[in-house]
Amino acid sequence: MQGRKANSSEPSAAVDTQDLPVGTWRVKVIDQEGPLKGQTAECVVVFVPDHTFLILTPGPGTGTWQCAVPNAISFSFTELINYQAEGTCTGYVLVTQQGSLSEDGTSFTTSGQGVVYNTDGTHIATSKTATQATRVSQRRW
Repeated sequence: MQGRKANSSEPSAAVDTQDLPVGTWRVKVIDQEGPLKGQTAECVVVFVPDHTFLILTPGPGTGTWQCAVPNAISFSFTELINYQAEGTCTGYVLVTQQGSLSEDGTSFTTSGQGVVYNTDGTHIATSKTATQATRVSQRRW
């Protein structure tokens, strides 16, 4: 792994691309096609060092992320719709996104889609989406 040298206070010259998105982000989702075209939503997401992806708001969800080459990012996750504290929801969305991370690691943009299902697995809609994100924190867990 690149980054800091083991047992050394000197940083190495290279940055580990696997660490670039780790932290908390504020994300704006824009529906580009489909039944929600033109609508936007604000989300808070977390990229965890073990490649777990968490969506905290508006609904909870989890998935995985990849950053295999410098400045390229992809993630997929399942988000619960209308989640209630007692554990109920009205459906879920399967989301896939691919895009690029800024060189300074403070923002990213992606495009992809969300496929919406009700709780019995019946397909409701598919929507093409794009995101614009800004880093909130680089905290590592």
